Amino acid sequence: MSSARDASSRFPLHLLVWNNDYRQLEKELRGQDAEALDPRGRTLLHLAVSLGHLESARVLLRHKADFYMKL
Repeated sequence: MSSARDASSRFPLHLLVWNNDYRQLEKELRGQDAEALDPRGRTLLHLAVSLGHLESARVLLRHKADFYMKL
């Protein structure tokens, strides 16, 4: 069984979206893949939208997250 610490180290951008820490997400996205998938196959944008985190979704769209991607 994976621990929360393990998940946060393997999927740090997803954790930022989960917590709607959009200011830190903005900083961390520089040079990172905005299309990263979590173990369930969710993109960062998919996670932000499904959680209702508008601020994180806006940050991701500014960083060219693909809103046409099919899951």
